[in-house]
Amino acid sequence: MTADPRLDSALAALQRVEEILELHADTPWGRNPETQQLREALADLDLTESGWDPTLG
Repeated sequence: MTADPRLDSALAALQRVEEILELHADTPWGRNPETQQLREALADLDLTESGWDPTLG
């Protein structure tokens, strides 16, 4: 994690949103174009533990 607890909290919240989107991927809501755009935007952030590097700024 980072040295900033607010950033850690924000990252955790985004990861939770990503999890919720995955859980509902096969529902009408999950197939909604706006929901798919949100999923793609979160994927672009690469919030996985291995992908997060706080030194990159």
